[in-house]
Amino acid sequence: MNEETRNKEGDPRDQELGRIWAPQARAVTEETDFADTPAMANLQDDGPAKIWMNVPDGSVLELSVAPKNPFAAAVARLSTIGGKVEVWPHQDISPGPKIRPLASTEEKYVLSIVVAFDGDDPGKVGILARAVHQGATVNTYFHVVGGARGDIKLSRVLIDMQ
Repeated sequence: MNEETRNKEGDPRDQELGRIWAPQARAVTEETDFADTPAMANLQDDGPAKIWMNVPDGSVLELSVAPKNPFAAAVARLSTIGGKVEVWPHQDISPGPKIRPLASTEEKYVLSIVVAFDGDDPGKVGILARAVHQGATVNTYFHVVGGARGDIKLSRVLIDMQ
């Protein structure tokens, strides 16, 4: 299979294993890929995980989930190194943003977003997380996950405070 065919169709071996082949850093430019969602237009896909380093104390976490499939739902979990856990249901993060202050006293956070797909048609969900400090965005995480009935996808952001 040549590279051009692989880019268009994916490797059949990957499809058998339920994996979708795609470059990790791709620009989102097609309407089906959230170009019509202003906050998500023209962002680079960060893949399923990202680490934010040196996030300033007093920053605010903003999380939005934008499903293009009415049969997709998400839940988010924010945990701290100290063992505190918050769970945000779909209605809190979609369309969002869910806003939550971040403090350096916690030192580290793990943001996990789980997306589950149902329904007969496959679809996509855009995930956008931002750390905002004094009105300026200091970190961004963007990922588009696709799936069909029964698929469950996990995305994570590790947040290390200053």
